[in-house]
Amino acid sequence: MNEFGSVHTSSDWGVVLLSIPSKHKKGIAKNLEEIFKLEKRNAEQILSNAPLILLDGLTLQLAACVRNFFQKLGAVAEATNHEVIKKNYWGVRWAQAPDLSFFMKEMGSAQMAPAEKKTVGPEMDPGVSKPHEAPVSAPQLPLAPEDPPSEASSQGVDPDWTQRVKELDEKLRKIHREKQEAQEEREEERIKNEEIAKKTCEDLQREAQKIETLTRESEEWRSRAAASGEKVRELETALRERILEIENLTRQKEELIQEKGALTRQSEKAAAEAQQAISALRDREQELLRKIEELERHVQQMTESLRIRDSVLAQFEKQITDLAGMSALSPTGPTENPS
Repeated sequence: MNEFGSVHTSSDWGVVLLSIPSKHKKGIAKNLEEIFKLEKRNAEQILSNAPLILLDGLTLQLAACVRNFFQKLGAVAEATNHEVIKKNYWGVRWAQAPDLSFFMKEMGSAQMAPAEKKTVGPEMDPGVSKPHEAPVSAPQLPLAPEDPPSEASSQGVDPDWTQRVKELDEKLRKIHREKQEAQEEREEERIKNEEIAKKTCEDLQREAQKIETLTRESEEWRSRAAASGEKVRELETALRERILEIENLTRQKEELIQEKGALTRQSEKAAAEAQQAISALRDREQELLRKIEELERHVQQMTESLRIRDSVLAQFEKQITDLAGMSALSPTGPTENPS
C-alpha cells in the first residue's frame, strides 16, 4: 500500500488481512495452523476478526512474500509500513515470536528461480539490453564462405557473399534501431512510472492526511463516546436503584397481598364461625320459643286452674257463709253435717 513512497529494507512493514472469503476460510485456517503451530480455534478466531494485522516488524521482501502467499490462498491481503494505517487496525498479539522460516524458504526459492534463469546462456536474447547496463554487442558472424575459395573468387569478391553481408548488416542495424527504440520506450516508461509513483505518493499523502483527520475525528468521537458511556453508566446506576426500589415495592405488595389473603381467610373463617353461631342461636331461639309457648300454655293451664280453684273457693266460702248463717239462726246451735 505504500511501496512507492518508501521502498527500503527497514523492519517496519506489516501484513494486513483485509478480508477472508468464506469459501477460502477453511483452507487458510488450516495453513495458519500448520505454519504457526496454532490450535484450530485460535486460527479461526484470527480469521473471524479480519481486518487485522497478522504480522508486523518485517522487512519489505518478507512482508511481500507473506502477502503474496495469502493472496494465492484467496485472502485479500496488503503490506504496509504506514503508521497511521496501522493504527486503524487491530493486531494479533503473539505470545512468542512466530516462526517465519516457512516464508523465508518461500522467499529464498522465489529469488533463486530468476537467478538460475539468467545463467542459461543460449536462452538469453542478445538483442535486448537491461536498464543501466551496456548494450550487448552484436554477435560475431563467420566471414569465410562454406565452400573453399576458387581462383575466380580469390581474385575478386563473391557477389553472393557481398549480398549476404549487406543483408546481415541491415539486420544488425535494424536490431540496433529496435534496441534504441526499446531503450527509449523503457526510458519513457520509467518517466511515466516516476510520474505515477509521484502521483501515488501525493495521493497517499492526501489519504494519510484524510486518515489523520479521520483519526482526530475518531478520537473526538471516542471522547464523546466515553462521556456518553459515563452518562450511560450513571443512568444504569439510577436504573438499578429504581429496579431495586420496584423490587422492594413488589415484595411489599406481595406481602400485603399475602396479609390480605390471610385476613380474608380469617374473615371468611370468622364469618363461617359467626354463621354457625347465628345458626346455633337461631336453633336456640327456636327452642326457647317452643319452651315459651309451652310455658305460656302451662301458664294458661295454671291460670285456668287457679280460676277454677278461685271459683271453687268462692263457692266454698259461700257455702261456709251460708252454713255459718244457718247455724246462727238455729237454737240448738250448729249441727254436724251428717255427711
